[in-house]
Amino acid sequence: MYRPRDHESVRESAHAMSMSDIFNTVSPIGARFMKTIAESHDLVELCTLAPPGGPAPMALMAACQYLLIEAADKGAEYPPLGRELASFFPAFAAATHQTLRPVDHPDFTEILFNFCTNPTNRDRLAGLIKTRTVQTTDVRRSSILLPAFLQVFHEARQRSQLLDVIEVRPPLSLSLPPSARDSNLTRPEQFGCSVGLLTCWDSYNYQYLFDVDQLGASVASLATQSGATHVDVRPAGRHEDQHDPLVLKCNIRRASNPIPDDLAFHQSLLQVLSARQSGSSDAAIEIPNDLRFNRFALDLHFPDVDDEASERWMRALLWPEDFSVSEPRFRRAVSILKAQRHRTKWMEGDGLAALLDLLRGSHEESKAETPSGSARATVLVHSISLYQLSQSMRQQVEESCIEASRTRDIYRISYDFDGVLEGNDIMTRCGLHLLEYRQGERVSCRRIATADVFGYWIEFD
Repeated sequence: MYRPRDHESVRESAHAMSMSDIFNTVSPIGARFMKTIAESHDLVELCTLAPPGGPAPMALMAACQYLLIEAADKGAEYPPLGRELASFFPAFAAATHQTLRPVDHPDFTEILFNFCTNPTNRDRLAGLIKTRTVQTTDVRRSSILLPAFLQVFHEARQRSQLLDVIEVRPPLSLSLPPSARDSNLTRPEQFGCSVGLLTCWDSYNYQYLFDVDQLGASVASLATQSGATHVDVRPAGRHEDQHDPLVLKCNIRRASNPIPDDLAFHQSLLQVLSARQSGSSDAAIEIPNDLRFNRFALDLHFPDVDDEASERWMRALLWPEDFSVSEPRFRRAVSILKAQRHRTKWMEGDGLAALLDLLRGSHEESKAETPSGSARATVLVHSISLYQLSQSMRQQVEESCIEASRTRDIYRISYDFDGVLEGNDIMTRCGLHLLEYRQGERVSCRRIATADVFGYWIEFD
């Protein structure tokens, strides 16, 4: 839900993140950051400067990393105590020719506190915290969304539906200005579009790695015979960047629940493994490009990927431990976004109040005549963001889907913390669901998978 910016709420948020399994597993540096913030009145005070919405303590961690990145980018002097702080960050310890210090080093708390409260640094940090927002800038989450998109495409083709894609990211709410409303066709509207990077989900290449005993009998047999340990997924169309594709890797895990037979991803996997067994070593699942859709993206504010400082802030939001690997991936994703942003209509605004009109559709781009025998629908997608909304806001999203479905089918892909659909958030794992709405009611809610919050692995249910 929305996080207020009073001192105690920020302290509690930092403490909760410091104790989180996710933080302690993915980023021990982040967990130590959060613990240090929670125990310091001065650092909590800095965090309260953040705009309403997302986790304020994360803004301070990103701001600290921003100053380190800036010095490395420019080959300039590090800010006061910057070299000392850099010694805890793998990428920057190497850049400053220092021995990497463990995050549980007894000096960490003092160094971080002194770095943040140094007058010169504090002014810089405060300026960043006040003017920047916190959101995910790693595109690996696309690998979790992809099986759900393939399922929607499969069902849309059976129903002769045309598709629009609308990415909507409301860290606060979801409301469109009156001039920015969208029309028919089927479009995924996405909460949490990762600074626009997820709008290019169908331009990335994917690689799903597996053990044969995790696939079910029919797939495992083919995988064993073909010697396959992974399956590739690639765009059906050719893009100008295909000579240097961005490949997102994700592990399929857990043997107790093989991939369901009726899932489109499973059917495509069978076809690819069968082709490999027959000698087609380069066979891959292809992301369909024959379902026409328009693309729309809505956010309160889209970072300017052409602006050096804005792009640096996006890199500062990457996890410190993974920075050396995730930064090149981020840069590649940004280059794809720059090359393909003309495909998307970008709209800035505040959005919850206008969600119903958005789902129903009213944009000029979507008003082209529907071919005979085709229908139009909307796909709403939210990824690791619905949990930030209050219960009444979540109910408004649900009611908007129900009401919009009176005039068109609504698909809803939910990739969020477990329990957000029921109002009982479980902040340790995520679920991937596909919900469908028709004729004024929700007609189905299918759990497709359990997934890692950052896209490292997926367990099909």
